[in-house]
Amino acid sequence: MEIIRGNYNLKSKHRGSVVTIGNFDGVHKGHQAVIHRLNNQAQRLNAPACVITFEPLPHEYFTRQKETTRLTRFREKARLFEKLGIDLLVILRFCRKLADLPPETFVDDILHQGLGTRHLIVGDDFRFGKQRAGDFAFLQTAGVQYGFGVESTQTYQMDGQRVSSTRIRALLEKADFKSAARLLGRPFSISGRVAYGNQLGRTLGFPTANIALKHRNVPLRGVFAVHVVDEQKTIYEGMANIGTRPTIGGEKQLLETHLFNCQHNLYSQHLEIVFRHKIREERKFKDLGELSSALKQDKQKALAFFQTIRS
Repeated sequence: MEIIRGNYNLKSKHRGSVVTIGNFDGVHKGHQAVIHRLNNQAQRLNAPACVITFEPLPHEYFTRQKETTRLTRFREKARLFEKLGIDLLVILRFCRKLADLPPETFVDDILHQGLGTRHLIVGDDFRFGKQRAGDFAFLQTAGVQYGFGVESTQTYQMDGQRVSSTRIRALLEKADFKSAARLLGRPFSISGRVAYGNQLGRTLGFPTANIALKHRNVPLRGVFAVHVVDEQKTIYEGMANIGTRPTIGGEKQLLETHLFNCQHNLYSQHLEIVFRHKIREERKFKDLGELSSALKQDKQKALAFFQTIRS
């Protein structure tokens, strides 16, 4: 899969694509159904399958990321697209210029001149361009003008409800990992590179692999039983905390993971943290001694949970 950042990097070799456009946060079952149709159409036309998405996501730009949560960061999303067989992933930087772009210009500059689109697949409620003036009917008219086909995707439902990133976020906030996994088509996980921390966990007897969440808000808070997958695909049991570490006056959100029975140096490794069960909410303890006692209890609860799913 080729990743193209910005429409100015589109070349003649990228023309003639079958295209879909969206945020694709989570790349869930509904998104996967769209990608399946995209791949089928690309195969039929012997054309590249292309996804256009945005960084930051439009709602993150307009809210300046306040109170917004994301299911997948860019690297995770790209990895999922590659597994689904996408040929081209076009990343458009969402900014004021793009937000103010008239839909006519978006179609001409990106879909027509940039990608030479042969076929476009979008949701029937898809809106784009300045003041969201572009819609499916507009795209159908543009398709006639520029010579590309346009088709809509119907709402993908499970259990009689639409599968959406919003619905999955709500399930994760309730720590309903089983239901979230059904809608995602896989267990919910967070990936990232291990960074150096302040070594507090080590002094408490619980060394942690720390992953900075940077500007990404995730729909989870608290202490969890997790599986951890390292770069060699070895799977460990462990427990993780997502929060700000209020006991030591922390402010930035951090993912800290303690792996059971792992003595390896994990610094700079890229880990996948798979969430299985919520143990408790994050809380502020009166001192480090009380925190250490709580961590010991957390570990016993995590070990008990893993025993139940192994038996």
